[in-house]
Amino acid sequence: MRGWLQLALLVAVIALAVTCIILAIRILVPVRVFVGGPIYPVAEGLKFCFSGRPRPESPIVRVTVHLGEVRDGRMDKVRVKVECYLDGRYRGTLKVVFWDSRGEVVASGSATLEISRMEVKELDIPLSWAEGRSLDDVAWGQVEGEFVEVVLPWW
Repeated sequence: MRGWLQLALLVAVIALAVTCIILAIRILVPVRVFVGGPIYPVAEGLKFCFSGRPRPESPIVRVTVHLGEVRDGRMDKVRVKVECYLDGRYRGTLKVVFWDSRGEVVASGSATLEISRMEVKELDIPLSWAEGRSLDDVAWGQVEGEFVEVVLPWW
């Protein structure tokens, strides 16, 4: 009887150690997903869709960018729809940048969000324009998104 208790205790200690190692690895090396790509041509009402995944066999995060209405030669905002099919909860940062033909930033904006599996979020990213610049100066744009898994809810 005493041998069985010692064996059970040994198995419990090993299981606890393995669990601690796995949790430490997940905390130190969280899952990261990068999403993004070019926006070209830049015109009112166009939609661009980008997706990313941590590994080839994994589900995706999809980011759809809808270029907003142009008023006085500028877009006030870009509408973004984020769909998450990954397991877990993620903190994301989205950045939209528009450049002219010389590579100078004409307008930019960013936003952060938290999203979980099978969740869809829509948000507006307000754009800040360089002084004296308008949509006529824009040659192309880019969307960059990074989503990092939230392993511990209080972190």
